[in-house]
Amino acid sequence: MEKPVILAVSSCRPKVFRGELQLNGTQATHCYFNPPIPEFIDSVTEYRERFLAHPPLAINRQRSNDMAIERFRNRHTIAELVTHNLNNYRSVDFTCEATIEQVAGNRDWFYKSCNDCSLRVLEDIDHPNRYTCRTHRTHATCKHTYCFKTIVNDTTTTAFFTFFLDAGNAIVGHTCKELVTVRGYDQPHELPPVVQAIEGQRIYCRSTT
Repeated sequence: MEKPVILAVSSCRPKVFRGELQLNGTQATHCYFNPPIPEFIDSVTEYRERFLAHPPLAINRQRSNDMAIERFRNRHTIAELVTHNLNNYRSVDFTCEATIEQVAGNRDWFYKSCNDCSLRVLEDIDHPNRYTCRTHRTHATCKHTYCFKTIVNDTTTTAFFTFFLDAGNAIVGHTCKELVTVRGYDQPHELPPVVQAIEGQRIYCRSTT
């Protein structure tokens, strides 16, 4: 079937579910592909004008068990990604390859997080070893979580990437817990040399919208 394909749906019942508008079918609901109505011609013309001015990103939703292939699935440059509204690509894995040009030293590189989630905890200054998460209960301990910000470049443009959790562990080569509790880098505003050393590193990035 020639693109674009226009689908007209009749006799639906609108409903809001989890904050998003949905259409529920009824016994009278019918679907019409490319219906022979004036609105169809108008929609096709508008779509083609938008497509020619700003073509959509090529998307492949089929995952591969071969990681060599998976690394290049939905591979786009940063320049391409920043010029599109990624809200239109829900649950799509995008990949790119870039170089870390700089690690921001003017902001915290880790934070203390809840043991049950990744939210930042509040530390009770009057009661040592008491950390409170706004979602979960008070804990006697907390986790240390990466949150360092970087400037990356893939030769098309630069962008700010912030690395958390496993992504930070993989790039730095050490866990945040190790750096804070074993190596003694316990000041979030003082960037450890081992984190600074990732500048110039070529990285493979994968993000899900």
